[in-house]
This record gives sequence, structure tokens and C-alpha cells, in this order.
Amino acid sequence: MIARVWVWVQRLRNVVASVLLPSVLSKLAAPFKEFADLIAPKRGTDNKEASTAKGPLVIANVASSPPAQSQSAKGQHPHAPWWRTTAEIIGIAAVVWYAFLTNHMWKEMREQTRIQTAAQRPWLGMFGQVSLTAPPIYRVGAPGQVELGLEGAYVVRNFGASPAFYANNWVSIELLMSDSTITRPPVSRVFCVDGPTKLHEGEVIFPDSGVNFGFNQQIARLIPGKNITEVNRVWLTGCISYVDGAQQLHHTRFWLRSAHPDNAQWIVLTNGFRYMPINGFESWGEESD
Repeated sequence: MIARVWVWVQRLRNVVASVLLPSVLSKLAAPFKEFADLIAPKRGTDNKEASTAKGPLVIANVASSPPAQSQSAKGQHPHAPWWRTTAEIIGIAAVVWYAFLTNHMWKEMREQTRIQTAAQRPWLGMFGQVSLTAPPIYRVGAPGQVELGLEGAYVVRNFGASPAFYANNWVSIELLMSDSTITRPPVSRVFCVDGPTKLHEGEVIFPDSGVNFGFNQQIARLIPGKNITEVNRVWLTGCISYVDGAQQLHHTRFWLRSAHPDNAQWIVLTNGFRYMPINGFESWGEESD
């Protein structure tokens, strides 16, 4: 349908360029031709006076031809009347308006197609809270180095209208993101496991259904020349990779930050390092494509 509309728009543009536009330009040139016609009779009158002095034969020939001004006096102008030029201009304006309207309708059709496609595709996202299946494990090695191990699980649900195929997940840990100027880790830190999904390995999640995903991650943080003495917040960044029925790849990226009670007390390790206990994770947004 879109291709047919585009063909008609091209044909209308060709008609305007090859037929209607030259006609309008010829009508606009009519005043200049009329001015040239008015000058021609005057030159003929000068020739008549010169011919009169040569003999009666020339006088008879000039007198027998009707004056050029008589055609203008009788209204027999060789050009089209003004209303025809006006009608052609209106026709061109109508063609331009029709082309504009057709282009607008084409854009609306594309937007409606995009909306319908989005309504029929799968949409995966987190459902509920992340649960820790084991207590967080902190270790402090060399000065300035801290290690953390987290083990947990969460549910991924299909909020769309069609099945999602070959779903895979990945979760990473981010430490020392407690600076008040930092809202969350950048998207460049979010890793997506596209490899297994492209190889058709993973879970199938049907509409209004969910699948449990687990993670067990270890991270070590080292800041050269600085002794890390405490960790207040811990970030979890994750990505879910999957494909729809048309084998198009999609992602859902999410950010989680550790939460603790307002009256929580620091937990101090034997080497002077301390951290805040984690009693859950709060969502800091999702991004889907």
C-alpha cells in the first residue's frame, strides 16, 4: 500500500513539472507578448508613411489591410482568458495539497504499523523482588582490595502478547557507587549475553508467564594507592536477551541498588573494614529495545 502511494506521488510530481508548470509560465508571459504586439503596429505605421511617398500602389496595399489595433478593440486576444490561468493555478495548488496530504497519511500508516507491531511482540522484564539465596560474603585482601560474592534469584515475566524465545540473563555487581552525584552505573557497564540467544539456546517465556533466573557473582575492587575501608551501597546491573517470533533480537536492561533499614548498623570485620547489611534491592529503572 505504501509503495502504491509513493508511485502516485511521483506521477503527480511529474505531471506538475512537465505539463502544468510550463502552462502557467506561458500564461504569466502573456503581458510581455501583449506589450510586443502593441509596439508592432506603431512600426507598421512608420512604414506606411514611408511607402506613401513612393507611389499610389503602396498606398492601396496599406489601406486594404486592416489596422492591427482593430483586433484588440474587438477583444480578439490570441491568449487564453484570465479565468483559465486562475483555474490552472488552483489545480496546481490542489495537486500540491494532495501530495502533502498523501505524505502525511503515509507517515500515519507507518506509525500505526509500529504501534501494532509493538503491541504484538513479547516484552520481558523483572517481576517482583530479587531474593538473596545466601548472605553476602565480603573479603578484604591486600590493602585497597575488597571482594564481594552475591548469590540470588529473580523472576522474569513476559508482559507482551507473543512468546519470547531463547531468553538468557546476566547480572554484574558494581561497588563503590555511593557518590551522591552518580545516579546509577552507565549503560556501557551492562553486559548482555547475546551469544547463546543467537545460537538458539535459552528459555521460552509465554505471555503472562514467568521464569526464575539465578545468579552467583564474585567481584573484586582495587583502588591503587587507596585503602578501601567501607562499602555503603551495592549495585546490581543486568540484561535479558531474547528474540521474538520474527527472530529479531531484543534486550531488557535493569539497574538495582541495595537497600538497608534506616537504623541499620555498620558490620565491622576484623581488619577494620565495614559494610552496610543488605536486606533487599530497589529498582533504579529498566530499558527495553
